[in-house]
Amino acid sequence: MGLHDGNTSDNVDVPRAIEQSLVLNLDGLKGLVSDPKAYRQRTFGLCLANGMGLVTLVPRTCGIRQEVEAWGQQQVSLPLLLERSAKRQGEAPRRWYGGSVKRKVEVEYQDGHIALALIRFIALYSTQLAQQHEQTHDKAQAQEAEARANQVAQVGAGEPT
Repeated sequence: MGLHDGNTSDNVDVPRAIEQSLVLNLDGLKGLVSDPKAYRQRTFGLCLANGMGLVTLVPRTCGIRQEVEAWGQQQVSLPLLLERSAKRQGEAPRRWYGGSVKRKVEVEYQDGHIALALIRFIALYSTQLAQQHEQTHDKAQAQEAEARANQVAQVGAGEPT
């Protein structure tokens, strides 16, 4: 396990973390877990070339994420992948539902050439993440409603907006 400086550019730090892990020559080294900034062509190339896995969220702006989300929404039900007991008494167990899809994406290899490679993506639904997204959405809607109410009050009072 290793930790890296969160202030270092991800373009530099993620490939460096992969290379440092490989230099350690640890038996059983399977891959890297990172934030969505690791989703890049160069990282894929390093992982594929070295037989490493990569676990990361796909950024919301990527077409592949939108495609895989649409695929997941078309499914009648996703199989239960993992269930863990609740962290606190009175909470529901945490459940992850999902499926696996393979798509070709562009990958950059160490010599700089770019090619299409078949990558496996997991379409995953998490009750825990769904609750977080719902809370964030509700909070944003409440803030927007408050801002509109303030604007209406200003217009009613004849104040410039």
